[in-house]
Order: sequence, then C-alpha cells, then structure tokens
Amino acid sequence: MRSGAEHRLRALRERLAAIEGGKRTGRVLPFGDGRVDACLPGGGLPRGRWHEITGEGLEQETAAAPAAWSARLGSRLLSDGGGEAVWIGQSEDLHAPGLAALGLRPIFVLVRNDTEALAAAEDALRARGVAAVWAEVAGLDLTAGRRLQLACEAHGATGFVLRRRLWAHKGGAETGAGSASRWRIAAAPSNPGHLPGLGPARWRVWLERAAGGRPGAWIMEMGDEADRIRVVSELAADGLAAAEPSIRRAG
Repeated sequence: MRSGAEHRLRALRERLAAIEGGKRTGRVLPFGDGRVDACLPGGGLPRGRWHEITGEGLEQETAAAPAAWSARLGSRLLSDGGGEAVWIGQSEDLHAPGLAALGLRPIFVLVRNDTEALAAAEDALRARGVAAVWAEVAGLDLTAGRRLQLACEAHGATGFVLRRRLWAHKGGAETGAGSASRWRIAAAPSNPGHLPGLGPARWRVWLERAAGGRPGAWIMEMGDEADRIRVVSELAADGLAAAEPSIRRAG
C-alpha cells in the first residue's frame, strides 16, 4: 500500500513539475523521435530555460563532443525562430569554422573565469534578439542557476551551460541544480555506410536528469539541414548500442 502511494505521489510531483515548466516557457524543441521526446516534459527540450551539458572522460576537459552536439541542436533554435547566438568561453580553443559546419555562427565572448562567464551569460540572455547562449564554466551554485533562469525568462532565450574541468582550479561549485535538464555527451564511431571515408558525426547521449521527465540514453547522428540530429539507436545500461533500427528524425 505504501509503495503504491509513494508511486502516485512521485507521479504527481513529476506532473506538477512538467506543468510548471510549461507555464514558464509554453514552448519546447522536439527531437522528432518518440524515444527521446517521451523522456522530456511537454515532448521536447524546454525553451526559455537553461540546460547543463557535460562530457565523459577527456571530454570533461576539452568539451569537444558536448560543444558539437549542443551547437547542432542549438542551431535548430535559430532556424526555427531567428535571433542571435552568443558563445562565452574562457579559452581561445573554439574552432569557429567547425561550429559553422554545424550550422552555428555565434558571437564569441572571451572571459577570464566562471564569475565573468556567468555574468556575461546573464547579460546575453536578457538581451533582445538573442535566442541562445552557451557558457563554458567549471561549475555554478544554486544562486547562479536561479539567476540564469530569471535571465532566460526575460525574453525566452535558451541557455546551454557547458561544464569544463579545465578551469576547475578557478572555483565553481560542482552542482548544476536548477537546470531544466542535464546531459552527458561523448563521441561515438561514425558509420560510413556504403560511402568511402568517414560517415556523419555521431555521439553517445545520456539524458541524466530532466525536470518533470525521466532519464534515457541514445546514439545520435548529425543529419542535414532539415534533419539536424537523428537518433540511430538506444543505448543499453552498459553504454552499448542496440542493433540499429531505421533512423528517425531528431531535431
């Protein structure tokens, strides 16, 4: 009896969180694949909120795969509704031609530490005409997370916080509480199919937490302009992909 009551209470809390998220934004960015959208409140990535993205292994320092995946996903925000993108970094290692190939041409802002990065992100999110903001930080606390969310709500811009350990010695709490979702991204082997050379970029994608949603894991692949990211297959608990079914659209 108690187990059933706890289950119903948990379901009610998740439903209320999903409703609250919908009140704040009223919009989502669907991946276009039920396996992913079913894990997210409202059937897609909530717009007008901020999302935490981290890497795995060495990617926790370089953030190459998280940057590429989030750039490809974020470019959909711009193509759907227009607006500018702003990328705030603490190093000059961002490869602008690579981002352009992913469909993103942001305004780049170079800062010295997490404090400056978060302050710049707030300003950018509050600026009219800005649709999406990326901020590379070692970490942020609950207060910083709440300030980012208030900035997102000002004009409905979406934030992507890329966690990088490269600057961890500069400070920064190890929590991203307050984000609408938390993702972990790693590179995956490409599949050239019947073509010579390398195939489209692929990523292992873990949705670790979503307010009002549930976790999930997939192999995703870079698509074309109309189909920016495709879901190739689901990931098992051991991180291995299941046999590849027909590819479905995912944003």
